[in-house]
Amino acid sequence: MKNKLLLAFLLIAVSCGKLEKVQDSFIALSGNNDLTMIEVRVGAIYRNNPATQPQGYDFIEFENTQYRLGTVSTEVAPEVAKLPRGQLVPIYFKGQFVRRSGVSTTNPNVEFDVIDLTAITKK
Repeated sequence: MKNKLLLAFLLIAVSCGKLEKVQDSFIALSGNNDLTMIEVRVGAIYRNNPATQPQGYDFIEFENTQYRLGTVSTEVAPEVAKLPRGQLVPIYFKGQFVRRSGVSTTNPNVEFDVIDLTAITKK
């Protein structure tokens, strides 16, 4: 009797698509949790102050790593310009990590990890 009820329940669940949704949920949980799949990240941005550091650069600090600021979308540029210079400012941001793509203007052999910024909000 229990087997028949269980079988009937499974048939109903499969016919309704519930079992498929449960399977998809488990697959999503066990899948790759690569950083690139996360849309909004928490970090800090540093805007260089050319008066004190003429050779400095803007960067985003994320998970104890500094990424140079690459291209900044036109929607984000005014927000970035409002941020204070010379200090780390906690932010939420969206962007694409372009690893080992930025080349130094002073030494063409040096490459940097870069973030192309698409969205930013103060934390």
